[in-house]
Amino acid sequence: MLHLWTLASSDYFITVQTVRTPHVCTEKSQEEEGAGSRHLVLKRRFRSVPFASRTEKMNAPPAFESFLLFEGEKKISISKDTKVPNACLFTLNKEDHTLGNIIRAQLLKDPQVLFAGYKVPHPLEHKIVIRVQTTPDYSPQEAFTNAITDLISELSLLEERFRVAIKDKQEGIE
Repeated sequence: MLHLWTLASSDYFITVQTVRTPHVCTEKSQEEEGAGSRHLVLKRRFRSVPFASRTEKMNAPPAFESFLLFEGEKKISISKDTKVPNACLFTLNKEDHTLGNIIRAQLLKDPQVLFAGYKVPHPLEHKIVIRVQTTPDYSPQEAFTNAITDLISELSLLEERFRVAIKDKQEGIE
């Protein structure tokens, strides 16, 4: 007779069993307890939850929602920041810290950009909000466009150098 109950951590199981053989008895011998006595045995098991896999996440959104734009959804939206002069908020959908930090760093290289920062409003929302404030003679949209253009050229150069390095490495091997 074997029963399983899970404790709070789901790494431990309490097993209530009827002991009928000497080798199952753990602390006291079978002669002291008698055949058929009951013991509580605490067993530690890793990665062996019988009713659910640890890789399955309940209530988790589908993975494609983090990068696939739905019908009618815009990739970027721009709104003027009313709190600070000459500032804009750029909201990028289906992006995360990777792109937010790269764009922020590129914006800060521009001497006419006074402030550039980004945030992820909520961990389950796949969007970033980039705030840009510039000098009065330079618009935030222009700064953002220049930063994106510079990033594209830098990444193209990086890709070209990477391909040349791979080609040189393959020629050296052969």
